[in-house]
Amino acid sequence: VLDPKALRHIRLDASGVLLCLGSSLWLYSRHAWLLVVLLLGRGLLLSIMDNAYHYGTPLDAPRYALNLALPRPLSALILNFNLHRQHHLHPAASWRQLPRLFAKAQDGYDGSYLALTLRQLRGPLFQDP
Repeated sequence: VLDPKALRHIRLDASGVLLCLGSSLWLYSRHAWLLVVLLLGRGLLLSIMDNAYHYGTPLDAPRYALNLALPRPLSALILNFNLHRQHHLHPAASWRQLPRLFAKAQDGYDGSYLALTLRQLRGPLFQDP
């Protein structure tokens, strides 16, 4: 991260983000609070959805992730990301390849997409030392 070339890219990206956010807040003017609420809501939603595939999985198995059952049209809508274990096992595979890899591996679903997403709202899990 401290490499001068990397720092230059990070600073350029950060400047672009701040310019976009600042411009957006300025354009929203007295309705800027709405943009802030929308961005916070988006952040919360993404955080919950990103964690759903890893909640309750073994800490000593970094490639392990959950496959969440979802009807095919909805699965395609989220780019088959519900087949998250296949994504972890084949990170370079296209989203279109994930269903085929899932079938080939004769893998199964760990549970319902909605149920396993909502269960993380129960709170943090603590592992015994």
